Amino acid sequence: MRSMNSIEFDNPLFHEGINTTCRIGLRSFIVGQPIFLTKCGEVLHTAEVVCVFQGAFFDLPEDLFAEEHDPECCDYSSLLAMMKSLYEDFEEDDYVTMIGFILDNQ
Repeated sequence: MRSMNSIEFDNPLFHEGINTTCRIGLRSFIVGQPIFLTKCGEVLHTAEVVCVFQGAFFDLPEDLFAEEHDPECCDYSSLLAMMKSLYEDFEEDDYVTMIGFILDNQ
């Protein structure tokens, strides 16, 4: 049996429909893949990956910001500020993975 990937959240706020989250670096997620959403290692939800973007932060498609799980990060500048607060040396040309997912049982 294949183990499920998980995504750890400090601020696990989710809304109906597609949620997105941005992570530094290239991460291995596949559309259709089931995932665990966790906080402090505890599973909060299961979800399914519905889209994945990998590339430089400055190339993130604008429509993905509207689906950001954290309401404080729903535009380019606010998500950039959050990434810089989480990753001290983060720059706009750093590679990121934006994962879109839908919570199970929604």
